[in-house]
Amino acid sequence: MSAIGRRLTRSRADGVDRPAKPFDRPRFLHVLMGLFLLWTFAPIAIVVLFSFNSGKSLQNFEGFSTQWYSDFFGDQQLRDSLVAHPHRRAESALVREESRGSHFRGDFPATSEAFEHHVVLRPGAQPALETWQ
Repeated sequence: MSAIGRRLTRSRADGVDRPAKPFDRPRFLHVLMGLFLLWTFAPIAIVVLFSFNSGKSLQNFEGFSTQWYSDFFGDQQLRDSLVAHPHRRAESALVREESRGSHFRGDFPATSEAFEHHVVLRPGAQPALETWQ
């Protein structure tokens, strides 16, 4: 077997040379995927790093501080909203007795024209369906 123009590998125990498969190790795809992941997650890592900046500038890192996090978690109203918001979303999802789009319910698999309105949650009241113009 001629080895000109082809890579050869020993793939069998009897020592017979066989041509290598061109996509055995797609290094180009691994490099491309690594660059894509770097391009995607590097900005997120930079934002997380600068969230611990003691200064207000996003261009100069002036020192390590947890001031922004202590201000955020020190505010009682913000902490209450972190708990209340998921509760309100779950409550409004349970009010819609239908399946529509990505909101699928096994107990109500069909769509309903009665629910072509917005679910409105008001403090101290039951969820209501309203039509907006």
